[in-house]
Amino acid sequence: MTIKNLLRFWLAIDYTSSGFCFWQTTTIIEQHRVRMKNLKLMGLNDHMVSQFIHVLVATNLYMISEIMSQPRVFAFSIACDGSTHYESSYFDIRILVGINGVLHNLHLVIVLFYGCHTTVNILALIVKILDVLFLMWRDKLNSVSNNGDNTMTGRHGGFVTLLEKEVTNNILRVWCAPHQMDIVIKKVTKAMMDGLFYKIAHAFLVHLRTRPNLIMEMDGAKCPKDTMWWVVFGKMLKWFLHHRR
Repeated sequence: MTIKNLLRFWLAIDYTSSGFCFWQTTTIIEQHRVRMKNLKLMGLNDHMVSQFIHVLVATNLYMISEIMSQPRVFAFSIACDGSTHYESSYFDIRILVGINGVLHNLHLVIVLFYGCHTTVNILALIVKILDVLFLMWRDKLNSVSNNGDNTMTGRHGGFVTLLEKEVTNNILRVWCAPHQMDIVIKKVTKAMMDGLFYKIAHAFLVHLRTRPNLIMEMDGAKCPKDTMWWVVFGKMLKWFLHHRR
């Protein structure tokens, strides 16, 4: 594909990479055209912006495929995780690969995930994407980074266990730092006062979140949910990276 109007193309890429949707990008570039009286920006619509994104994604995937197919790239690792945003489920995949002695962390793709987050569905999605990217991936995959969910780490039916049956190598399992911290902190917390501390603290948090009069007196402030621990772990990791070796 040949891009004839580079200015319009790169402006569209810049705005979408900043978080604007296609029609917002179109509107902003049109405002630029009117303000600056630049005819090169004329005629853009949201369908064209989506085509620009398709071109960029396809080019990046092709470049990653070319890197993985090089003989000197003898191994690579993947890291994957799922999330939900605006009631839509997504699955995110990153690839770690060594190129000329330097380890690169490449964002491969984030895709809409249809259906339940079962082991079989996750495996089918990963295999389909990697088959399209590079058919010989089974000979080069050597490690997988994942979270501590049973769907991912189960000994018999976990995602990593089933993925290992697909490849020709033994897979090194890598757990992300927040989940490693989660295991340690849960173990220590539940050991305090023979588990009584955790039980009382959890019950107290649940009680505070169900007191509407107290919430109204505190201007709508609510006690945080237990799931907020990942935000806390993120802050803790930043502190460790800054203050600890």
